[in-house]
Amino acid sequence: MDFDQFKIDKVEYARCATCLIPLEKFEGCNKVECIQCKHVTCWVCKKDITDQGYNHFNEVGDGVLGLVLGKGPCKLWMSEMSE
Repeated sequence: MDFDQFKIDKVEYARCATCLIPLEKFEGCNKVECIQCKHVTCWVCKKDITDQGYNHFNEVGDGVLGLVLGKGPCKLWMSEMSE
């Protein structure tokens, strides 16, 4: 079992990209702030996006190669994930 990301009773858990304490996500967007260290983590890629904030969700992932392979930016909302 992967302890960094798992689901219990439809509640999603992951670890803060900086201090590694467990984070949980009940609803809302994919920008999650740690209650301990206040760093911001992208729920999709699990990277520390404290310096980027919402700009992280506007970038094109992996540059030109990402465009060619159809790999775009992380989505801000889970409803965008299936698009």
